[in-house]
Amino acid sequence: MFYSVELLSAHCGKFGIIWLAATHMRKHLSRRELNSVDIVAACNEITSCLSGPVRIRFSLYLASQLIFGLCIIYREKTKAVLRE
Repeated sequence: MFYSVELLSAHCGKFGIIWLAATHMRKHLSRRELNSVDIVAACNEITSCLSGPVRIRFSLYLASQLIFGLCIIYREKTKAVLRE
């Protein structure tokens, strides 16, 4: 396995909401869940995991899924701002 399962758990993982946004696009994420994600910090975390030590590295597929999830969250956040 190329990643720790705890990183992707929905409740206590760092990337849980991001992973859910990427893999379950039909599921509507709540506004609270969307606002809880700091996009810049998440990008920095993913970058550090990609270039960091071997023990916490991701596969390229998982990294691309997380970046895709961030794009979806960014899209939903901008839609919410434009609606207001």
